Amino acid sequence: MSDELFQGKKGRVVEVWSMEFIVPAEWYIIPERVKKYRTAVVLGGTDSGKSTFVRFLSSELAKEGIPVGIVDLDVGQSDIGPPATFGLALPRAPFRSYGDLPVESLFFLGTKTPWGNTLRGVAGAARLSALSAARGTRCIVINTTGWIYGRSAKVYKQAKLEMLNPGLIVAFQRDRELDPVLLPYRHVTATEVLILPVSPHIKVRSMEMRMRTRAEKFSRYLEGSRACTLRLSSLALAGAHRDELSCEDLLGRIVGLHDKERNCLGIGVFLGTRGDGTIAVQAHGDHVSRLALLHVGRARLEEENLLAMGILRPQ
Repeated sequence: MSDELFQGKKGRVVEVWSMEFIVPAEWYIIPERVKKYRTAVVLGGTDSGKSTFVRFLSSELAKEGIPVGIVDLDVGQSDIGPPATFGLALPRAPFRSYGDLPVESLFFLGTKTPWGNTLRGVAGAARLSALSAARGTRCIVINTTGWIYGRSAKVYKQAKLEMLNPGLIVAFQRDRELDPVLLPYRHVTATEVLILPVSPHIKVRSMEMRMRTRAEKFSRYLEGSRACTLRLSSLALAGAHRDELSCEDLLGRIVGLHDKERNCLGIGVFLGTRGDGTIAVQAHGDHVSRLALLHVGRARLEEENLLAMGILRPQ
């Protein structure tokens, strides 16, 4: 069921200041509607206001004492946890910044975009959604990437929606760009679709700005980490074979650090092999102490980023 009210066709949109952002008055109607559903998925292109809306919506629900879970699937511009991961947070009160929220759980995707890794992306979305429900949340709000153009993006978004089976889809559109994804839900009464215009107050960032922001998030996350030597014989390995670890292409790759239950503890950076059955990984010591599985991702930090973080020394 699609609701065109949120196209701005009925009534004038009034905007008010809140959370250091001009919140359209029409947003304030939505928390009441979300209460009817277990899961709400937020869709939209890059810089369409998804993260700001999720922050607003979850804060409004928490303000009423409703247990809410936020699942962040925007892997390239992660708000919960570091880039290359999906994150889960459980706010119990209104919050002004995602940085104020403790991370409940992470899922390591290992890439900065779901492109080429969509099956794992769908699995991660299902896992964190199920974990949120197991934690007793009444509403689960799921943020998604801005990857919406092209057949692969459409298939990925629809596969995620099929897996998550949300009662509500909130879609931010500029010019019907989400129609290919939303078409199957237009006449399905089991799923409500609310279409919102993109606020003119949303800041549009260039690709360079987005890349710089991602590098800064990696840097902040790795602050206080150290180079750790790990013995391969004591580790399970995913994402690469043991005989591939000496390949120079793996230098700077992001790695996922998992415990014995395959829970993602955090991420690190692969620094190379030592030639004595050990490898070096830049990581936080408390993660390494519980490490059982090392997952080598596809994303990597470039040499200039590693140098800037002090992880590599100039030759």
